[in-house]
Amino acid sequence: MRHLDGVVTTSTDLLAPLDGQDGNVHAVVVAVLAKLLARLELLKSRIGQQGLLRSVRRQIPSWYCFIFSNTLLSFVKRNSTDRSTEALRMKSLNNLECVTLFVDDLARARAFYEAVFDAKPIYSDAVCSVIGLGGVMVNLLQETEALQLVQPVVPAASSAGPRMLMTIRVGDVDEACERLRQSGVELVNGPIDRPWGRRTAAFSDPSGHMWEIAQEIPS
Repeated sequence: MRHLDGVVTTSTDLLAPLDGQDGNVHAVVVAVLAKLLARLELLKSRIGQQGLLRSVRRQIPSWYCFIFSNTLLSFVKRNSTDRSTEALRMKSLNNLECVTLFVDDLARARAFYEAVFDAKPIYSDAVCSVIGLGGVMVNLLQETEALQLVQPVVPAASSAGPRMLMTIRVGDVDEACERLRQSGVELVNGPIDRPWGRRTAAFSDPSGHMWEIAQEIPS
């Protein structure tokens, strides 16, 4: 039916540009109605140009109402499911959001992570810089601000040695090590084939935080 080319729509089509509305049903109703009205106007003009059959004309309003109701139903179901999943996730401790690293020199740490990890700041101010790494935020915090977060425990100096190791999975450890060397990073160890089936290498940031890159060894 050539007269319907560019006019026929589906709930998926109508919802496509609305993914950023985050449960704002009012905004969705307005946007969907606007799209439907625009297509009905197009149909109206084509009825005049091509003389659609009376039966087809009678079916158009009910067909569009069906699409509209199904579009809203799909949106509400999708967002209610998303909110339910988020509510359950927020009740669990299995929801890592951010790792805060206490750094000696914020400017130097920021430059290191931007160069080595190709990370861009999500937020920065005079005492911190937050970057995103694989869906987790890493907060580079000037060590003078650390006490208020962990008191009465006293933060250890970077010279006390590492107390944690963060691992990034890569496809080729040796290639990643070469990129690190080109960025001026000195490896602490590796690459080493470990007995637990990983090939790893370790390095540290300017404040002594340990990072490991790891590759699965094919069995």
